[in-house]
Amino acid sequence: MKIIYLGPSGFNINNRRLLDDWLVRPPCKQADIMKDIQQYKPQKICIVDGLYKTIPAPWHKELLLALENNVQLDGVGSLGALRAAELHDFGMNGHGWIYNFIKENEPIDDSVVALLHMDKINNYKPITLAKIEIIYCFISESSITDNQEKNLKIQKLINEIMHINFERLSKKTAALVLSKFDPNVNWNQYLLGNFQSIKRNDTIEYLEKEKKSKSHKNNTPSFTDKTQRTNYIYRQKHLDLDTTYTDDLSDLNYSFQLFASYYYSGMYDIATLETHFILLCRLISGINSDNDYLDIENINWLKRIYTENSWYKDKLGLSILNINSYKKYFPDLLSNFPNKIFELTDEEWLMYHNLYSALEIYGHFKNIDSKTEKLGRATFIGCLVMTSLYETLNNKGSDFLLHQQSPIDLNEKYKAICVLHNAFLELAKSVTLVGFHGGICVQQKLKSDNALIKSYKSSINVLEQKKVFALYSDTFSTERRKNLLDDIEKLNCSRLLEVKPSHSFGTHFYNFHHWILLLEELAND
Repeated sequence: MKIIYLGPSGFNINNRRLLDDWLVRPPCKQADIMKDIQQYKPQKICIVDGLYKTIPAPWHKELLLALENNVQLDGVGSLGALRAAELHDFGMNGHGWIYNFIKENEPIDDSVVALLHMDKINNYKPITLAKIEIIYCFISESSITDNQEKNLKIQKLINEIMHINFERLSKKTAALVLSKFDPNVNWNQYLLGNFQSIKRNDTIEYLEKEKKSKSHKNNTPSFTDKTQRTNYIYRQKHLDLDTTYTDDLSDLNYSFQLFASYYYSGMYDIATLETHFILLCRLISGINSDNDYLDIENINWLKRIYTENSWYKDKLGLSILNINSYKKYFPDLLSNFPNKIFELTDEEWLMYHNLYSALEIYGHFKNIDSKTEKLGRATFIGCLVMTSLYETLNNKGSDFLLHQQSPIDLNEKYKAICVLHNAFLELAKSVTLVGFHGGICVQQKLKSDNALIKSYKSSINVLEQKKVFALYSDTFSTERRKNLLDDIEKLNCSRLLEVKPSHSFGTHFYNFHHWILLLEELAND
């Protein structure tokens, strides 16, 4: 038994006999592979296409589970090529030009293989071009003969299209982009005429090789001992909001958080602050440093707090970050690492946040309200202290003088806090923090508020009746898009930490384009 997950990459494959030996399944979504392993017990699985936005994509853990069950796992064409590059070390096999390109150019954004397509009734006909197809077109059809010049243009093309939302890349848009880098080719004529999808070609080549093969015996060794059950591989589906609408919206790990970010901004900001406090604890706990400027016993105290309180086992026996145990330690933290710069009145704290926002973000005065500021203040101070400790332990120095008890005027306090504030935002965007349970941790916190959950479910019901056409084509006018961005800017005036690509506080827990799209869905006509 062999299973292949095939969608738009199989469009217009005329020789359907190539699929005679396969059980052909639609593009795979979350849990499909796990279910099919149990139901069909296949010897081989080939992943070509998968779903990205409308419902959650397949887990990495599902693929590892297939390998653990001695299923030969191949990837080609689209999502399959991407997953094969990611899981090559665990035993997944990749095939074709796309797989080799991704493998040679890691790390690369997942959107490189994403495109919009029609449904099963229309044979998954592609609507847009994947970024990888545009890259291949330029490599294979460009008129540039000088290899050095061509390679430079290829890199510039990649840099440009990787910053374009994949949903925007129609053939017409792709032709305009390609013309910027090689105007001597009639890209519009080529894409509308002789264009052959590299996704399709890779898939056909793979199927032809399989057809010629005389044996389908599974010679893949067991990778059980090699597979690491890390917190990254274990995507904790049970933490997603329990709802019957997952078929109609993006992955709930995105949509739920994005909804909260837009409509419950104060609550979302505090949840991300608390998450970052724990992640900073984790960073500091992993540092071994003999720093003469710090009381090592205090550092050991901080590490013990993290070790003893960070994790708990859920009902499935998986380890989850415990975000509810840290507030009680803020007073002890400030007692162990005191500093006069934090001795501000309520009015002075409010003034600081408004001045910082005005000076650092948009250049005009903002108005964060007193309630929002007070709710997040303790966590905010804790994050600043932790940032200073991290910098000092790494021997980078810090403008925050630990144990400083000398009097200091208000302007100097503001300057010192502002320096730490910027350092914290930079650290919050670092790779180390991005990849460690941040999104799930924030979601776990937000789900504890019943009013938010009720509001979110209501919004899903509304969207169910009014399908989101932004997911399928450019339907938003320039005026509507401008109004939306104006709304975002107004919303930012009430936040402790603004959502903006330059700072992206919290937004690194999810794809920024998903955030924009969700706001477009929720915006009024």
